[in-house]
Formats: sequence, C-alpha cells, structure tokens
Amino acid sequence: STNYALLSVNTSNRQYHSKQIIKASILFHISHWIINDLIDSLKEEVKDLKLYSQLVTALYLNALGCYHDNNADYLNQKLCLLMSKKTYDTVLSQYTIAQKLFMIGMEILSHQFPKEDLRCFQEAFKQAVESFNIKITLTSTGKSLEEYITNRQMTAGCIPYMKIGYLKNSIDLNLPLDYLFFFIKEHHNHINEIEKRANLFNGLVNDVFSLIRDLRDDSANIVYILSDSRSPEHLFEGLMKSIDYIRDLYKRIDSDFQSLFAFATCQSKQKCCRVIKSSIQSQCYASSIYYLYDERYEKGNRIMRLINNPKLPCPIKKSIFKRLIKREFYNQVHLSHL
Repeated sequence: STNYALLSVNTSNRQYHSKQIIKASILFHISHWIINDLIDSLKEEVKDLKLYSQLVTALYLNALGCYHDNNADYLNQKLCLLMSKKTYDTVLSQYTIAQKLFMIGMEILSHQFPKEDLRCFQEAFKQAVESFNIKITLTSTGKSLEEYITNRQMTAGCIPYMKIGYLKNSIDLNLPLDYLFFFIKEHHNHINEIEKRANLFNGLVNDVFSLIRDLRDDSANIVYILSDSRSPEHLFEGLMKSIDYIRDLYKRIDSDFQSLFAFATCQSKQKCCRVIKSSIQSQCYASSIYYLYDERYEKGNRIMRLINNPKLPCPIKKSIFKRLIKREFYNQVHLSHL
C-alpha cells in the first residue's frame, strides 16, 4: 500500500508542505488497505459476510467521527457473535491500527489546511470505505454489465486520493485553494464524471489482474461478466473484451479532459485543469504499474504478459491461456515456459 501511495502522487516536488501531504496520503492508503483486507481476508471465517462487512465498516467510520449515532459497544457485541474470540481480537486490533493511522494523517493535514478544505476528502473517503461493502458481496454469477459498471465506479476506492492530489498539486502550482474549489464547484458535474470514470478504470485494471484470484473466490469481475461461460476459451474472449473496454474507457477519460480544458479561458483556470488532470492521471498510472510488481498479482501479471506479447499470434495466446487456466484449476498441465 505504501508503494501504491507513492506511485499515485507526483513526488518530484520537494516543498515541505508537499512532502507532508505525501506522508498523510501514505497513512490514508495503509489505513484504507487494512480495512479492505480485513474484510476480504475473512470471507470463509465469518458466519455472515455482508453483516460482518457492514459492522467493521461502521466501527471504523464511527471511530473516525464519520458517524455520530452508532453505539460502538453494541456494534462490537454484534461483531463478536459472528466469529471466534481469537478472530474477533485480531479484527479489533487491526481496525484500531487503521483508525490511528487515519487520525495521524488527518493531524498532518490539519497543519496544512483549514478543516473546511478537508471535507471533500473526508466525505470521499467515507463513501469509498462504505462502497467496498457492495463489491465484497457481489459474486461472479452476476450477468448485468450495466449494473456491475455502476457498482465498480464506486468501489475502486481511488477518489479520496484524487482529492488529496488536488490539495498537493495546488500547492505545487501556487494555485489558491479557494480558486480551485470554485472551479470544481462551477464544473462539478463534468469533473465528477471524470473522477468516476477514472475510478472505474482503476477498478477494471484490478479486475483483469485478479482474474484467477476472483474466480477462485467467486468474486465479481468484469471478465466473467463479459464471458459466456467459465470455460477457458470463453474466459479468454471475456478477458480480451475487458481489455478493449478498458482501453476505450481511457480514451473517453482523455476526451473528457480535453473538454474540461476548453473551459480554461484564463491562466488560473488552466492551472485548475492541470491540478485535476495530474492528480487523476497519477491514480490511473498507479493502478497500471502497481499490479506489475505486487507478488499477490503474480498470476494475473503472468497472464497480462502473455496477452501483451506482440510476438505471439492470438490463437497461440488463446491456447497457452487455456492451458494456464486448466493448470490453475484442474492441475492438468505444467507450464514451465511461460
């Protein structure tokens, strides 16, 4: 998560305030990651996954001050009934660490910005954590692409860090935050659509690198939505369709940025556009690069290297892909040459 955080922000600027924002961003990423992994890793150990996810989310956000009407003791009692005492103690310890990391990050930012300037980040962070409940309960049997895309626009969890990037980039470009916030408010619908599409892009990149893991876990994934069946041949076709969808989506994002720059009728507005574009593109860059190096996505990375190998014709790629899938799920073929 630290590596992802560093990839998702431009670290070339050495201003003190800029460095402090990077520190806070890293802490938020780690905190967020702990909560998501805490929910995702205990799928098989809890009696009711949906309720467990909702309770952990509520406890975490309650501790951050996002909720004011939840009784923590009552939530803890309900959580304890879903698992063993040992597992409960682990959960409690992990989300306490996540809470502390987030609060330290907010303390760092509070020395750089007034509280009202941080509200957009806090609200986006709250929505990102809550929306993970949607992704975690979707299964690979879902058939509606439209429904899945609508959900995935919310569940990738990158929008809070786009907001952090706005703060950092405004400092780097000496752009007053009041002017930036006015520009964002003035073009809210347009910018909101770009943020959602970029969030979707990041989520779908995660999908194609998580093909094998999600299939084993019966988790939702665009590849399965676009595949006619779970056979290796159809999964290959679904993967190719997914990659085409992601490429077209990025072209749409780039077109949206061009439209946004058309509103930049003065130098200050051009700076606003550069602030927004740099932050969002950094998130897209991070999601594209991160999965190439994280060992948890080694199998997905292997598949993507195969798909992107320009020396192999498509029929050969399909044949190797089918054998790889069979090896993973049926242990029939050993592929030493991949």
